[in-house]
Amino acid sequence: VCPVAATGHSNEVLNDMVYNRCIGTRYCGNNCPYKVRRFNFFNYSDAETFLKYPGADKVPEGDRKLQNLMMNPEVTIRSRGVMEKCSYCVQRIQAGKIKAKVENRKIGPNEITTACQDSCPTQAIKFGDLHNFESDVAKAHANPRAYSMLEELNNRPRTQYLARVRNPHEALRDIDDRDSVGQHGGHGGHGGHDDHGHDHDEDHDHETKHENDHDDHDHADGDHKAETEK
Repeated sequence: VCPVAATGHSNEVLNDMVYNRCIGTRYCGNNCPYKVRRFNFFNYSDAETFLKYPGADKVPEGDRKLQNLMMNPEVTIRSRGVMEKCSYCVQRIQAGKIKAKVENRKIGPNEITTACQDSCPTQAIKFGDLHNFESDVAKAHANPRAYSMLEELNNRPRTQYLARVRNPHEALRDIDDRDSVGQHGGHGGHGGHDDHGHDHDEDHDHETKHENDHDDHDHADGDHKAETEK
């Protein structure tokens, strides 16, 4: 739907954004089934523009100079007025490919990682090449607990999730069921990956796998029915 073709698929089926071509029509954001594209309202890389933000005058002058240095030099600087989305750390993918080429070898099954994967304290995110069956993400996709969001629309996203495994002790089952129903209103939750962007409209071979909070409350409904009949 982009009128200027600012977004498209690479030869690795990554859904890329050409920021210099984007004019901010927001058509892609309106049509994104996962609602993970965001419009950039701020020009963070411009020090003069930073001073116009509320409360910026209270920031010490030394910190203002450091403000520009917080930008990742490996990532394209986005100007104000463009659409942004998770790129699955395409700069890391390219760096890994270049390193493997210089060393005249193939890329390892779990060599390339994303920034969110490295920073995740519970190692709940997996990333890699689905064509490499030795990679962790390929094994996770083969797990029977794997599912994708909006798969009924035949979007065929490469990002999938793992349903939660619930196996409470018999003595704690009733307590666990009451807590779950109270927190989630009796419905299973589908937690997302919004830090990344969690962008889930990507169709590409480099994949991410998230451990997801997917609560199954069938047993909760069954216990409630039993108590009602009693």
